[in-house]
Amino acid sequence: MRPEYHTEAFGVSIEQSREVWDEALRVICGLFLNDTFPGHKGRHYEIPERKLVPKPVQRPHPPLWVAATSQATFASAARAGLGVLGFTAVPPEELAPPSPPIAPLSGRPIPRASTAPHPTSRWPRS
Repeated sequence: MRPEYHTEAFGVSIEQSREVWDEALRVICGLFLNDTFPGHKGRHYEIPERKLVPKPVQRPHPPLWVAATSQATFASAARAGLGVLGFTAVPPEELAPPSPPIAPLSGRPIPRASTAPHPTSRWPRS
């Protein structure tokens, strides 16, 4: 499978995908956090001032998650206070940020890395 399969349907190159994701995350969180979203004019999105209703019940916003396979994505998620669905064979210790954690953008504490066994590992072996 080609690595760009998940971006080409949106007209985004694999090289642009992280930049587009980062901008989209800022816009989405801005819509959740502001009573009146002031608008956004960025490189990839232009959104006028607006009100998003109904607002999420969770504060500051609902839990947001990202699928990750690279250390860069794990670090980006930690900085933003996102949950991570990790798809990697790397031990959690190797995914720990190389420097002290940065306060997450969401205001939520950065969770410690943890792993869960694959559900099939509990199945009886024949």
